[in-house]
Amino acid sequence: RRLERRLAALRPRLPCFLVAVEVVGPPPEKAVARVPARLGSDTTRIILPDTVRRGSEFTMTVWTFGGGCIRELAPSAVSVHGLYARVTLYHVRRQGAICLGDLIEFRQTVPLRFDESGVATIAVRGVRNGLDFGDTKPQWVVVERHVVVR
Repeated sequence: RRLERRLAALRPRLPCFLVAVEVVGPPPEKAVARVPARLGSDTTRIILPDTVRRGSEFTMTVWTFGGGCIRELAPSAVSVHGLYARVTLYHVRRQGAICLGDLIEFRQTVPLRFDESGVATIAVRGVRNGLDFGDTKPQWVVVERHVVVR
């Protein structure tokens, strides 16, 4: 046993390594950004009824485009004042991710309701350019549609 202890004392100790891992990229709160949705143009496809009932909710469907770092929808901003609705559509842009060179068509649905009778105007806001990169400035486009509220 003495010999075993002496031999053990002569063996080199196992090396101890300390490994540190650093996450490279933006902090989590900056890993995604909400950006305006890309519309085809002023002729973008928008589906909504011709006539709606006052006080009843109806759905408007708008086709938007993404791709690259934009791969999912973000909640839309909707404000209704009398017979005028302003709808701004948004997407989620992943930052610091590997972005593909593809084009994706999204179908965005927005619930709307008018509480007054008459001809209502719906202004749909988006951009005409892609916003895949953080330094790109939006080129805003507004598409107006009308609906009769009875």
